[in-house]
Amino acid sequence: MGTDGGLNAMGKILNNKGIAVIYLAVGIIVFMAFVGLSVDIGYMYVVKGQLQNAADSIALAGAAKLDASSFSTAQPVARSEAVKFAALNNAAGTALMLDQNITNDPAGDVVVGNWDPTRSQSPVDLRFLPTADGSNPLPAGATINAVKAVARRTGESGTGIGVNSKVSIFFGKIIGWNIMGAKSQAIAAGALSEGPLTLCVKACRGPDKTIVNIPPTLFYWAPYPSEIDPGTQGIAWTIFSETSQQMNKDFAISFLCGNELNACGKRIYTTNSNDNDIARQFRCAFKNPNYRSADKTCSDDPQGKCGPGAGNNVTSWKVLVPLLEDPGCPPGAQPTPYSVVKYARIRVTEVYASGGGGTSKCACAAYDAPNMTGPTPNAIIIDQIECQSCGDTDFFTYMRPSLVK
Repeated sequence: MGTDGGLNAMGKILNNKGIAVIYLAVGIIVFMAFVGLSVDIGYMYVVKGQLQNAADSIALAGAAKLDASSFSTAQPVARSEAVKFAALNNAAGTALMLDQNITNDPAGDVVVGNWDPTRSQSPVDLRFLPTADGSNPLPAGATINAVKAVARRTGESGTGIGVNSKVSIFFGKIIGWNIMGAKSQAIAAGALSEGPLTLCVKACRGPDKTIVNIPPTLFYWAPYPSEIDPGTQGIAWTIFSETSQQMNKDFAISFLCGNELNACGKRIYTTNSNDNDIARQFRCAFKNPNYRSADKTCSDDPQGKCGPGAGNNVTSWKVLVPLLEDPGCPPGAQPTPYSVVKYARIRVTEVYASGGGGTSKCACAAYDAPNMTGPTPNAIIIDQIECQSCGDTDFFTYMRPSLVK
């Protein structure tokens, strides 16, 4: 009896050892599955990061090429630039192939629209609108000033979505999970307007990065009235060149059409000629409510907005301009180049020039600025100045498209 009981006990022990081995084997498999899944998920986080970096660069590239004078969502140059930059980015070893999304489908790869951080974020985020209600049109006075880019490896397809596939993973195959998907998006808004003109650093009225309101002040191009100090209230045209001081209407048009430049630290030439052809171009850029409308205020709109469906009477325009070093800062001393030591964000409230726009390009497209002759043929009125040294990069986010979401 005792012997049989011993044998039974020994058999149970042996059986328990067999079960333990099975448990151990199953545990190892489960553990390896979790380890493998962790590796796969970690890999997908890497892919997600690649997609986010790509979306950021694509949105910035597209926003840099937006036509600031157009309210059309066509924007072929911006879309082409976005797609070109997409192809330079890889996610999980595959180059991204975005669609230009020429119909501007809100779910597409490249979507252009209006960014306004003052709009509601709840219950629906309305800060970026490709259209007012998902169809047409944009809100009154809402210029095309932003690009949304979506970089995806999800296998999605549809209008405005380029060819893409899910990502093949490694260890998930053990449990029949072969692929995973991921996507990222970014929105970039356009840069602040920049003018082809310079002021002297003495034009700054307060500490850097401080918005200073000043009495409306005339800033003249040459020749200057004798009572005006050219170091504080003189202006010179510039093409931002370190080798030439030539300036003409064609460059002014080209620059106003979107060729923003960062001249910080450069020694640039200027011209203090009171060239009325150039002044007319700048006046046209100021008075046209459809050009750079996001940077302007119109008096005939309840919210001060400018553009189609909003105001037409432009009363102010915020513009970035480089500031030249002292002492001996031009306007006045030519043909000497001077170093750009600061930039200023100025608010222009009037531009004086004789005659109309006289061109069909860019800022003056289908628009002729009303004729105005002021106290001098070429002058502007400024009532606000904010200055910043070149050493501080925060201020210069104004000079290029920036990520807003």
